[in-house]
Amino acid sequence: MEGRAQTSIEKKAIIMRLFVAWISMPELRLGQLISNALGFTGTDCFYIEDEVLVERVETYANKQYP
Repeated sequence: MEGRAQTSIEKKAIIMRLFVAWISMPELRLGQLISNALGFTGTDCFYIEDEVLVERVETYANKQYP
C-alpha cells in the first residue's frame, strides 16, 4: 500500500500499526501521540496520507522506546 488506505484490509493494517506504537507509549493519549509524531512542522493530520502518518508515528515511538 502506498499513500491512502482504501480497502478494509489496508485500513486494519494501518490501525494495527498505530495500535502497536500506541501500546509502546501508554502514558500518551492517541491525539498526543499523533501530534508529537508530526512535531512542529505545521503538518495538519487532515491532509497527510495514511501511510505517511503511520510511518511518522512509528518513527516517533521507536525514537522514544528503541
